[in-house]
Amino acid sequence: MQHCPGIFVCTPALAWNHRRATATHEGLLHHPGPPAKARTMDKINISFGLNQSLALSESRIQKFLDGNNAAAQKMGWFDTFKDQVFGGGAKQAALQQLAQEFDAAHGLSAFEKFERLAQYATAADRSQFTVTNEGPQQAPNLTYSIKGTPVKHDQVSAQAWSTIETRLGQVTGLGDMGHPRAADWLGQHERQDLEAERNAVTDDAFREGGVHKRFDPRSGVLRAEDNTGARDFDKERLVEERAATSDSLARYVSTQKVLSEAEKSAMLPGISSNKAHATVTLYDQAHVTSGELDRQIGTLSAREAHSVLMQTVDMARVFYQNGMSHQDLHMHNLMVHKPVDQSQNNITLKAIDFGKSKVGVTSESDRLNDVRYLFHKQASSGKLETMRRDAREYFNYDMDKQAKHYPLHKLMGQCASAALGGQAALAPNAFDEAISRAGDQLIAQLQHAETLDEPARTQAIDAAFDLAMNTLSATSDHFSRPHLPDHFVRA
Repeated sequence: MQHCPGIFVCTPALAWNHRRATATHEGLLHHPGPPAKARTMDKINISFGLNQSLALSESRIQKFLDGNNAAAQKMGWFDTFKDQVFGGGAKQAALQQLAQEFDAAHGLSAFEKFERLAQYATAADRSQFTVTNEGPQQAPNLTYSIKGTPVKHDQVSAQAWSTIETRLGQVTGLGDMGHPRAADWLGQHERQDLEAERNAVTDDAFREGGVHKRFDPRSGVLRAEDNTGARDFDKERLVEERAATSDSLARYVSTQKVLSEAEKSAMLPGISSNKAHATVTLYDQAHVTSGELDRQIGTLSAREAHSVLMQTVDMARVFYQNGMSHQDLHMHNLMVHKPVDQSQNNITLKAIDFGKSKVGVTSESDRLNDVRYLFHKQASSGKLETMRRDAREYFNYDMDKQAKHYPLHKLMGQCASAALGGQAALAPNAFDEAISRAGDQLIAQLQHAETLDEPARTQAIDAAFDLAMNTLSATSDHFSRPHLPDHFVRA
């Protein structure tokens, strides 16, 4: 079987089927029998909604991933009897709720359902949800497994596999890729042990941050210092609510979770201030290293920078599809998370700080705000600020104020610098033309998409961003190609 280098995973069933097919083809009278029956996968416990929990069997998971929600909700007569008598119908209600979530999510692919189940699983189980590609790069054949047991096979396009790799935060081209790719490598390391730290927080703990919000990094607690900070929290709440109904959005955002007065009293007993407070997600530093993109970009390899470049464009797609505009997508608002164990070959990008964001946008200027900033260096605040930034680059002054801006251009530069080393002497505007041209094409296609009805509109938007990703990827990949010596034609 043709396959991607280092990605092939052959299950016992696949191995036996291959041997049997070979024997039949060669006309042999004898062939090995089937392997011993594999042990049934243990049920997976998931929690979602308000006090909703389920133990899902392998068979039920397969039905959900196949889109057979009606069959996935069926329960045997004895199971129904136990649920009604001893559980008050809780299991049946939870199955119905999960089916409704999958039905309500327009165009939810098998990967997106699989990813959602991984998010609902316990932290210890999330890394056991894995995706492998058992086909060639041009015709991917994906296997979704839980604890090593295949629960779904899915033939997808090469473009779809590229998008899945991007959302997995996978870095390709860095040696052995034989291990499966976890559907949520980062989520399993989210810290759940912060109760003691937060109980100990006092009003004088907030020593980091700016004018409007202060932060205690030990506990992951934020405090709004004024009305502007409190309004920022309101924006964060809107984004969090939207992300709760969108797996793709949840993948790319890290929000500040605002605490109600009751939650603040219970979680932060040492706080006497009546200011608004919120919490942020922290990850176990023994397994994850995190930092803002402007501080991390110089440490990225060419392939890591390429992965983050693709994730940035895909993030813009997700924001656009979800009717949201960040309005402040500079690199200090983009967090990069990498595993401490570098053999895992992962790098994940998330956006933070949604204080300037808009949710439920309807105007073209708001819909395209992030795209025009990323591809055309147009400031979200308007033409005057764009002119100031252009002047800084042209005349090379106050460059410290430019350091956090233009992630696509800086990432493309890092791809070149890391791949070419000392050979790369790049001007700040070295990639303006290439990226701007890709942006022009993207905007034209998005404007056309807005004239279409659903589902054609959604499909056209995805296709437009996919093309932009492919265009930038082709430019980035060029730096990593091996140098070919000149060929001479001899008479």
